[in-house]
Amino acid sequence: MIVGRAICKLFEGMSVVNGTVNVQNNYGNQDALDKFIALSNKKGVQKYPLIFYVINEVKTIDKNWRTVETDLIIMMNTNSDMLYKERTDKVYVKYIEPIYKEIERILTVEPYIQVIGNSLNEKFRYIDFPNYGIVKGSVGDSSSAKSVVTDYVDARVIKINFRINTDCI
Repeated sequence: MIVGRAICKLFEGMSVVNGTVNVQNNYGNQDALDKFIALSNKKGVQKYPLIFYVINEVKTIDKNWRTVETDLIIMMNTNSDMLYKERTDKVYVKYIEPIYKEIERILTVEPYIQVIGNSLNEKFRYIDFPNYGIVKGSVGDSSSAKSVVTDYVDARVIKINFRINTDCI
């Protein structure tokens, strides 16, 4: 939980589309994502674009540093009927790719995070999932047919392994 909160602090205030669209962020497991969506719907507040940090096993290196291998998921609401070319232009190019680039920039320059890998390709591996769905109990898997997410979203799942000093963020 402490790592998730620290990661979310790094992404607070992020915006895209020339600063006109605020990027939301949250963390947790499937239940936390479901609650975030339900509460946002109930309050009528913006849910997307969303960066979701998936909590996972944390290993303590020493008293200040921890290491985690997990997923960061960028989600953006979409129209399920769009063809891939239109989806690429309207969702991935406009929202998901700029958010991905900003995540990459933040995690590269932040002195209290060390992303593990020898190259950018190793540090920031990702998979794009059009019409992304989350199988109940397993954040990070894709399945449009068994989704428990009530919205149609396109997503990019970033596979990331990092060290973090949460005391300094």
